[in-house]
Amino acid sequence: YNIKYLHGKISELLGVTQGYTAVIVGAGNLGCALASTRMFSRRGVTRLAMFDIDEKLVGSEINGLPVYHIDELYDFCSKHNVTIGVLTVPKDAAFKVAMTMARAGVKGIWNFAVTELELDVEGVTVENVHMGDSLMTLCYEIGRKKENGETSKK
Repeated sequence: YNIKYLHGKISELLGVTQGYTAVIVGAGNLGCALASTRMFSRRGVTRLAMFDIDEKLVGSEINGLPVYHIDELYDFCSKHNVTIGVLTVPKDAAFKVAMTMARAGVKGIWNFAVTELELDVEGVTVENVHMGDSLMTLCYEIGRKKENGETSKK
């Protein structure tokens, strides 16, 4: 098999070649951690900026991304045709921020807020990330393997 060709085709099918852009809303620990990863660029998504309400962060850069005030989110997303909004805000702010992005034309919301988001906006997809559920799954799998006498290789 031509691995390079197959990788290119799979990337094309998954949308890696679409030129998607993203903003990260929330410059706390999780937002900063996501801003520092190469996961976006490896998947063809260009990170453009971060947004926060903390005046001490506004005007700074985090991992090469400019930090703007949350009040600039709508205009920035509209002007830059942002495709993906990464949401790392407190749960009580999640819906309002997600709706701001959706109204600005953002097509996908990657929601890390600790709340289930459902937006009734045509053309907008929400991917709710449930880190707590993932941790519970991991704990279950560890326990299951322990009960079955399975050992991990070191």
